[in-house]
Amino acid sequence: MQNHLRVLLFSLFCLLPVSLSGQQPEPAVPPADLDPKDAAELIAGMIEERSGQIEIALIIAGTRREDQVFEAAQARRVVAIHPVNVDGRRRRQVCKYDFFWSPDYGWFHWRIGAERGGEVVEVWSETRGAIVVK
Repeated sequence: MQNHLRVLLFSLFCLLPVSLSGQQPEPAVPPADLDPKDAAELIAGMIEERSGQIEIALIIAGTRREDQVFEAAQARRVVAIHPVNVDGRRRRQVCKYDFFWSPDYGWFHWRIGAERGGEVVEVWSETRGAIVVK
């Protein structure tokens, strides 16, 4: 009996740290949900429009999966209506935006843009403002 206990304790002390080290860390959780006013201001920066011209219809909490490989745990789909230029005329249009959250950026939206010389990453962030990574 004492030998079985010794083997059990040895197994626990040797195998438990190995099994714990393989666990993925829990994803960071935002301290607050995406506020409609903040969403309107971030969208305003993206479309270069006053935030007062943007109406937020709804914000849906969820996750976002891309390429069947990557999944963002903290995502919000924002449905907004705002002026856009269509064939040289301004009209109000319903648009969808996906926002993500990270400890560094807070709530943010990103896209791939183009500048002279190639592609850039454009980020509109709750905490850092507009950023272009070249």
